[in-house]
Amino acid sequence: MSVIIPARDVGPFIQEAVTSALAQTVQDLEVIVVDDGSRDDTRARVSMIADPRLRLLCGPGRGAAATRNLAMASAKGTYFAFLDADDVWLPAHLARLLDRIEPHPDLDLVFAAASWIDETGKPLPRSVVRWQGAIGYRELFLEFFPVTASALLVRRSAAERVAGFDENLRFGEDHDLCLRVARLRPGNCAGVPEIGLRYRRRPGQDTSDRADRLRYWRMLVDKHRALAPALVCEVEAVATANHQRALSALAYESGSYAESRDWLARALRAAPLAMVRDRRTWHLAAAAVASHLPAPARRWAEKAGGSLLATLPSPTTTNRAVYNPHR
Repeated sequence: MSVIIPARDVGPFIQEAVTSALAQTVQDLEVIVVDDGSRDDTRARVSMIADPRLRLLCGPGRGAAATRNLAMASAKGTYFAFLDADDVWLPAHLARLLDRIEPHPDLDLVFAAASWIDETGKPLPRSVVRWQGAIGYRELFLEFFPVTASALLVRRSAAERVAGFDENLRFGEDHDLCLRVARLRPGNCAGVPEIGLRYRRRPGQDTSDRADRLRYWRMLVDKHRALAPALVCEVEAVATANHQRALSALAYESGSYAESRDWLARALRAAPLAMVRDRRTWHLAAAAVASHLPAPARRWAEKAGGSLLATLPSPTTTNRAVYNPHR
């Protein structure tokens, strides 16, 4: 098992991430940290961790995709697991994923659920998406259920067959990898519903650039339109609307309420029927209204909205995806 951690200017978080990988109940592993040109004390903090299973490499300075590819080229494991340097794995994360994939040679990729934390590690009021069982290319294109690369475990043979991560994609490269693996053969990707990690949201991280995220999403769509034109034509509008709604949620989380309302309006224009049928749209719409309120009233409205959503049925996209607000 090879754990791959790309790192750039993550000094305050890198030791917690690396320690969470080394503390897995699965002990037969190597942890490869690739420093991608950090200007802070990231390398020094990694060097302070004494464990023979840990290796520190120097990255190419071209982003997470190239950094992960470099690590995979030097890795020794039969499986690759990815951990972003500001996220944290729970101790049984790898064990659960291995229990799912090892008895089933027809599986190439598995993923866990993720909960959300802020810069300080405090839980964020964001839905936990839990996927149970097999997932196909169509579902993965409609929405990136794994949420983050930190949730993924992939067979080395499958990662090599699809030539690793696309280094032209600065955002969405993990989504793209899952899609290309899913195209290798039917029924080869699956999710486990247990939470395996804490996914950290913080100011200034790369994924906070929402305009760039949309630009790279369009690059991903163009790429897959060439690979699967009929399917992409069928689901592109809803997939784009899902993506824009996710950007609306991220903008709201950062306090950019006007921007959040704008992204939500774009999502509704892209696929109005699909958006109206999904309860997450109503949650964001309520948040958009609440954003005009003073802070105490806004927090009360957000809490009340989350409690109401917990009593509603799951979205109609699939009966295997469950959205649990705040837990």
